Amino acid sequence: MADVVVVGGGPAGRAAAAACSDTGLEVVLVDPAPRRVWPHTYGAWRDELPAAIPGPALASVVDRMVLHGTDQHEWHRPYAVLDNTALWKHLWRHDVAEVTGRAQAAEHGPTGSTVLLKDGRRIAAAVVVDATGAARAL
Repeated sequence: MADVVVVGGGPAGRAAAAACSDTGLEVVLVDPAPRRVWPHTYGAWRDELPAAIPGPALASVVDRMVLHGTDQHEWHRPYAVLDNTALWKHLWRHDVAEVTGRAQAAEHGPTGSTVLLKDGRRIAAAVVVDATGAARAL
C-alpha cells in the first residue's frame, strides 16, 4: 500500500506528488498519459508562486499588467508565464511511481482508500488526492 495516490498528472498533480515525495512518502501518480506534454499555457502572479520554482521554469515575467475593460487599469505586480517543460522537469521525482491508467472511482475505508482504475486494477493508499481538475475523475 502506498502512502499517497495522486490522480492526475497535470501541474497540480505533479506538484502534489513532488511535495509528498520530498517528505519521504511513497507516492503513486495515476494518469492516462503521465509523460504527456501539458498543452495549456499556465501563468500566475509571481509572488504567488512557490519560491522553489526555478528561474528556467518561468518562460516570461512582466513587471506590470495592463487590463482593459470599460477603463484601462495598470497593476504594478509581476506576472509570470510558466515554461511547461522546465516546470515538468522540476516537479518530476524518480521515486514517484507512475501508473498509466484512468481512475474511475475511489473506495474509502477505516484503514485507507483504494483507487479503482477503468481497466480493473486497484491501487491502495492511505490518502488519495484528486488532481484531475475540471473533469474530476473521483
